[in-house]
Amino acid sequence: MPVVAHVDGVGGTPWRSDLSITNRESLPIEVKLRYQPAADTMLSRKYTLQAYQTLLFEDIVQTVFKAGEGRGPIRVETLGFDIVEPAVASRTVAERSFGTYGQGMPAVVRPRSGTFYLPGLRHDDDYRSNVAVTATTESAVVATLALYRGTRGLVAGGVTRSVAAGEQRQWSLDQLFPGHANPGEPMTVEVRLSGPGVTYASVVDNASTDAVTYIGTQPAHEWVVPAVAHTAGRDGTFWSSDVTVANLGTRGADIDLEYLPERTDNSGGGILRSRLRIRAGSTYCFEDAVLDQFGIDDGKGVLRISSSRPIVVTSRVWTAGPNSGTTGHGLRPVVKETLGRDTAVLPGIRVRDGFRTNVGVVTGETWASVRLRLRDQSGAEHADTCVNVPARSMRQWSLEGLFGASQVKELDPTGSLVLDSDADFFAYLVVIDGSSQDPVFFLSAQD
Repeated sequence: MPVVAHVDGVGGTPWRSDLSITNRESLPIEVKLRYQPAADTMLSRKYTLQAYQTLLFEDIVQTVFKAGEGRGPIRVETLGFDIVEPAVASRTVAERSFGTYGQGMPAVVRPRSGTFYLPGLRHDDDYRSNVAVTATTESAVVATLALYRGTRGLVAGGVTRSVAAGEQRQWSLDQLFPGHANPGEPMTVEVRLSGPGVTYASVVDNASTDAVTYIGTQPAHEWVVPAVAHTAGRDGTFWSSDVTVANLGTRGADIDLEYLPERTDNSGGGILRSRLRIRAGSTYCFEDAVLDQFGIDDGKGVLRISSSRPIVVTSRVWTAGPNSGTTGHGLRPVVKETLGRDTAVLPGIRVRDGFRTNVGVVTGETWASVRLRLRDQSGAEHADTCVNVPARSMRQWSLEGLFGASQVKELDPTGSLVLDSDADFFAYLVVIDGSSQDPVFFLSAQD
């Protein structure tokens, strides 16, 4: 987990991290949690998880490690041989009087060296962006950073930062590239890591303090955005999707956008947007993509992006905040190869204390019959159901809609979901704070 926190941020905003961990094994496993707030400090705790058990650690830095103020990575180590890694999810949120705002933090299994890209960044009166690097415990890493802005291409580069072994460090965009941000212009940061590590960025709405996280990725020809929307939601919300595409190569890229409506068999093709040209070195944001690119004023579905040259994609779905600004989450695009038939496990279900949880399934080229099993915190199977999802489409349900309110209300304080399918798919979880309407997004962990 690249970072967890118990700190006061800009303007005294109190950031706290929860962590959920689910045993995907039918036998007990022992895990060690190691938290490193500084290069010379390592704190650890051991836990035994029974078969399929889920543990939820709220405000983990304070309640588990008694570490006071600070932030740093957490490493989840399984003790023993031939053990399937547990499914892990985390949310880092700002605690406010009207609920929590924050971001889902993806668990990254294997740190890597190389060049990674972080599109979709903004730094102006409305938003601020931070870039972070987490090093492995084995060695320090040097990050070399460059900034690309809109259609202007490379505007700043050669910035280096060192991160000690095991540490996490982060910097605001104006600290890294002073004077180079431009209001309203989308930006991409290139991060070259000299050794194994993880890089990511957070984009924070200055008015609401809601944040989204983008994990550094490498370019690919085909991307799948699990869900895009221009549609009304519960409790007066209205959800829109912004999608950012970055072509950091030396040649222009021709891209095709294909919108695949939910609940629809799109095996014969979806709704196509005429081919678009993205200049070399450019970052382009499709704001409210479903309406502006496809003319759909009420709809939700999958967005597939194909490109003649390797590109990087990020996405954010958002609604107006209850007081000001916006609230939403980064909806992590995946490469096409992510679709598969392996068992998927989704930890971190929350339905108590004003939370609600939705689950989504995205399919490949054929219809999928998906079995979903709901487990409580102890690992006991609570409910079981099967659904059919059309080809090249998606469906999203509330847990109550899938299993019934009587089954779901007994999950206290957490649980997990197990999914199996007879065709290629992947799944995601959206956990929503009903007070603030802020969602966080978790992608499934697959064997």
